[in-house]
Amino acid sequence: MTTNDAENSLIVFRQRLLESLSAVNTPGSASIVAREFNRRGNGITVTIAGAARWLKGECYPTHKRLTVLADWLGVSAQWLLYGSTAEGASPGVARSADPDYRLLAQDLALLDEHSKQIVQNLVLQLMKAQCR
Repeated sequence: MTTNDAENSLIVFRQRLLESLSAVNTPGSASIVAREFNRRGNGITVTIAGAARWLKGECYPTHKRLTVLADWLGVSAQWLLYGSTAEGASPGVARSADPDYRLLAQDLALLDEHSKQIVQNLVLQLMKAQCR
């Protein structure tokens, strides 16, 4: 993934996050997002600065925080990150994807569930490392 692809992925993540916040009548304000997140996090917290980075499309949340976000917003963590669900990519994402990524997605679809989880965890770890 090139730097430009990573930046585009963050922008699209930001758009899905803002869309999901709007769907639950929550403004895209870092202080409000942090407050509401922390009310639901069961000990998993985010700072206002951390929430601001998500809302600006600068960084992905960690896996634990992503899970809390997805539960709160009523969406899947996979959709929030990738714009797809277990059933498959949304039509807009699939059509616009680079041919190499479509091939990768097809290969991933052939994997068993355990292997898919390993790949997903690897991608999340790489994204976390990129945000440091």
